[in-house]
Amino acid sequence: MVKENEMLRRCLTDPMSIYFNAYRDRAYDRGGEEILKYDGVTLNAGRALNPATGVFTCPVGGTYMFTIHLATHKEKKALISLRKNGQDMASIVNQDGKNKGNHMMGQSVLLDLARGDEVYVYTFTGTWTADWPHIHFTQFIGILLRAEHLTVST
Repeated sequence: MVKENEMLRRCLTDPMSIYFNAYRDRAYDRGGEEILKYDGVTLNAGRALNPATGVFTCPVGGTYMFTIHLATHKEKKALISLRKNGQDMASIVNQDGKNKGNHMMGQSVLLDLARGDEVYVYTFTGTWTADWPHIHFTQFIGILLRAEHLTVST
């Protein structure tokens, strides 16, 4: 009964909706070896994503889904990773750089996170993306699917 009461208390006091959708307004052509930053967000429930730093800091432990989409820049390559606390969790690679136009690429991953974990998109050397103010090809999305306190252990 104590566990059930604690779970109910947390359900009433903890944020239940954590999600964001970040985008870029301009091409990324900085060369890589850094965290990708964003020009804005269309949604940011829970305010856990800081678009200026590009880092999502987990406010509520649980299972999250993250998705990244981007368009390669014409005749350039793109190498990015979705990282959790500095460790690669998923990657997107278009290495040859011989594409005659822009190519859309994407990746999704489910991650179990603890409060305070950091998730971000990391760009490697030579990465270029295509974006314009009216066309947001680069999108970074995160959604809390199930908070850890919604699971009662036996």
